[in-house]
Amino acid sequence: MWFDTPALRTLIDLALAEDVGTGDHATEATLDPTRLGHAAVRAKSDSIMCGGAVFVLVMQRFDPRIVARVIVADGQRVTHGTVVIELDGPLASILTAERIALNFLQRMSGIATATRAYVDAAAPHKARIADTRKTLPGYRALDKYAVRMGGGHNHRTALDAGILVKENHTMAAGSVANAVQRARNVGSHLLRVEVEVETLADLEEALQAGAEVVLNFVLCEANMHEFGDFIRLVAARWPKALANYSFVAPSTDLVPKEKRLIPRYSDMLPFLSDGLRLADALHVRVVGFESMCGLPLCLIPEPFDRNQLQLTAIPEGMGAGEFVRAEACGQCDYRDRCYGLRQGYAELHGTSELQAIRQV
Repeated sequence: MWFDTPALRTLIDLALAEDVGTGDHATEATLDPTRLGHAAVRAKSDSIMCGGAVFVLVMQRFDPRIVARVIVADGQRVTHGTVVIELDGPLASILTAERIALNFLQRMSGIATATRAYVDAAAPHKARIADTRKTLPGYRALDKYAVRMGGGHNHRTALDAGILVKENHTMAAGSVANAVQRARNVGSHLLRVEVEVETLADLEEALQAGAEVVLNFVLCEANMHEFGDFIRLVAARWPKALANYSFVAPSTDLVPKEKRLIPRYSDMLPFLSDGLRLADALHVRVVGFESMCGLPLCLIPEPFDRNQLQLTAIPEGMGAGEFVRAEACGQCDYRDRCYGLRQGYAELHGTSELQAIRQV
């Protein structure tokens, strides 16, 4: 089970110990511990399902004899009364563990549902909804996963995942320029420097100090031949900006699984390769060639060298459930640093494009 990480097991054990204490006296007094039964979890309102795997894990951590089946996948819309999970096993154990299991499920589904409402509201304006670090301690990985299942995007996972210069930093440094310059001097070259500004003058000051502006190009069937024109525009208008390329991510039911939105990578790569060579010639800095943008490492286009990328091993459980791999991935030298294909992409195009590669 992909959610079954040491950190989550610790969190669940703490929750169970807190709630159960020395025992569920009401259940122990009224139920035969050998009695078996069936139970179902139903949605009490229209919502976005999220946290099914965590619900199952809570139940099985408390009593391995409980068999729980997730009926509705994370990220899917459900209506009032829909059965989302079914359980079989000792009724006493199911009753004792249900509150903690539901607490996880309700929190994650609530976050996903609220996120989807904001995503839907922002859709006409072509804006992306991103999260913050204002999460419940210990729940950050679950909270941020729920945001993704609601169609949102994750920002920094922790303070060391990026540099965000905020108003307090600017006040302490004396100016936007001072704050940005100090951040760039201290931070690793791998960390993006972002800055919050309140005026256009502050924006210009931040850019002059070296804060990064990222211009994103989302490739699809309709525009993939325009990627080179995008690179030329960045070079002419915003030479200090970063150019990013990404792909439509079919990670929730918010994104239709249609080939016009999600063409095969092999069809897009020629345009992508030509654009990247052009970027190199025009000195446009390009980001986006990491697996989490949806492109597996075996499909990284020329002229990039995989061996020069700053890749780290994927943390246990990260990305599982959202990505799939082919049999060839097991023989690939990058298997511990590559997520593979998004589940929705594989459902649309299969996994035949994946191939095992060797480091040189």
